[in-house]
Amino acid sequence: NNLAQAEKYFQRALRASPRNGQAMFNLGNIRVRQNNMQEAERLFRETIESNPFMSLAYLNLGVMQTKRGDYDLAVENYKQAIELSPGLLPAYNNLALAYEKMGDSANAEKYRYLARRLQGQTSGSEEEN
Repeated sequence: NNLAQAEKYFQRALRASPRNGQAMFNLGNIRVRQNNMQEAERLFRETIESNPFMSLAYLNLGVMQTKRGDYDLAVENYKQAIELSPGLLPAYNNLALAYEKMGDSANAEKYRYLARRLQGQTSGSEEEN
């Protein structure tokens, strides 16, 4: 299957270049699809160590932290993703959700508003994801 082939490809890439952040990130995404969240999180953390400018790794790490209720950590990672990629819409939406879960409705509304503005700039739509 394609997932198994992709997994082999990225494992080979990591053997050839152990600090290959893109290969680590992609393998982390495969682990998420395989429901191996602990390994996925490890790979996303290693991705950030090897490439601290990969905003999607911060985003994915934040998603995992949100799912398990580590909202403070998730907020930090979503903010880092936004700092690195100010147009990364899912980071704004997820940050609003994390703040909402923390009971911080002011920040939740702030980031929902920013997400709507950003979405309006990129798609001409005001609809939220």
